[in-house]
Amino acid sequence: MKTERLNKNNRPLVEKAIKEAIKVNPLNEDFLSEYDSKSFVMKFLLKSSFDIYISNDSVGYIWYEHLSNNVFNIKSLYFPPNFSELPISFFTKNHSYSYESIANEDSISLLKTLDFNIYSESYILEKTIEDFSFNDIEDISFRYVKTKDDINARVTLQNIIFDEDSRVPLETTDILFDMKQEYYINDLAIIMYFKDKAIGYGQIIKNNTYTVVNFGILPEYRGQGLGRHFLNYIISLAKTKKIKELSIRVSPNNVKAMNLYNSVGFYFKDHILTWNK
Repeated sequence: MKTERLNKNNRPLVEKAIKEAIKVNPLNEDFLSEYDSKSFVMKFLLKSSFDIYISNDSVGYIWYEHLSNNVFNIKSLYFPPNFSELPISFFTKNHSYSYESIANEDSISLLKTLDFNIYSESYILEKTIEDFSFNDIEDISFRYVKTKDDINARVTLQNIIFDEDSRVPLETTDILFDMKQEYYINDLAIIMYFKDKAIGYGQIIKNNTYTVVNFGILPEYRGQGLGRHFLNYIISLAKTKKIKELSIRVSPNNVKAMNLYNSVGFYFKDHILTWNK
């Protein structure tokens, strides 16, 4: 087995491998799409995090990003079933790796062979947006995240809505980083207001699909139909953008959220596994 960087000779093999990778696990990101959109300098930097492995006529790869210190996120991972030798040595001790896959036999087999463990599970729900109408409610309004005050409001909302003992609170720098990412859509990051009080946040991002993320309202405003109203507003925005399909992710144990999403037409599509090593 030999290791290579992307070049004009191996690119056709890599293109084929990426297509197979996304077929096996649609959560695998398309390296070449991102690579081709970058400047010369950025291409050089991006190639350094994309390891290509060639064994006989088979090609596998690992595309990763360095999050902090010894923490890495695997953005895309692929090795065909007949690959003779998996690069176990890539995953060094004292480093932490995370990866997400569809819960299918091929992905589970590969990840277990690489000594990954399942950390959590979630469901992807999907809605086809066809005819859709939205009605206003008195005292409820919405605002795009644009100003410094909007960013501060988003930080406060998410830290309250998603508060857990194991969760590190967000800071303004986290939001600014999020807003610079390619998946971020400026006019689809929304704060919900009751009169003058910010009570909810949600956004649509674009990776392989359009997905609702970070959606929620403050605990004291739940159980009044406002969550459904907010979600319907986000769906109406998607329709104005001519988005035809919208996804949302939910924990299998979050029955209330599942019922809310089902009530506006989201239905089960995929079972997702988050892996750690």
